[in-house]
Amino acid sequence: MMMATAFKPPMPRVKMRRADTAARLLEAACDVFAERGFEAASLDAICQRINMTRGAFYSSYASKEDLFIAVFDEEARRLAGRLARLWIGVADHPDPLGAAAHRYALTEASDAKWRLLHAEFRLLAARNANVAERYEAIADQLSANLGQQIADLVDAVGLQLVMPPAEAADLWSAVVEGSSWRHPRVPDQAAETLRKNLFALLGVLTTRKRGALA
Repeated sequence: MMMATAFKPPMPRVKMRRADTAARLLEAACDVFAERGFEAASLDAICQRINMTRGAFYSSYASKEDLFIAVFDEEARRLAGRLARLWIGVADHPDPLGAAAHRYALTEASDAKWRLLHAEFRLLAARNANVAERYEAIADQLSANLGQQIADLVDAVGLQLVMPPAEAADLWSAVVEGSSWRHPRVPDQAAETLRKNLFALLGVLTTRKRGALA
């Protein structure tokens, strides 16, 4: 006897078009903000990328600032998803910490758009209290996710952190920021610098679990 399955009606065409338009707007805005910066990016330039009228834009967002926050929210979610998958299987590598540093460095160095958006959003947050509140909420969530991932990584290879995960994540982020901006226009060099620094940091952050065999 076949079991009945719940029927999910298809999304109405109007909703599908709206969802597609919203996604294209965020993508276009992401590109323009990364290329020109928040201040220089105009709504006209963003709307022209997808042939959208100003009226259609204002039916979704009240201002360029609101759009920028939405873009950063979306990019932060994408980053969290990438990081969640980044270290899958790394514990089985002959040099797990080296492999972890290498994977992270390559991912970070190849994502210039995220670095530019992050820098722009941080500058805007420094000047705007409303944006600062949202920035801190997103940054806190990203830091919490990163701290847990670092803790899970070192635990999987028989090590433990010598400090709380949140503090380890703060140090990790500081190293990423400093290393990535050393060579902003040379991704390969930036990745190698970051790889070496993250590998060294993992040595500082970890120790063998108590009772573990040497």
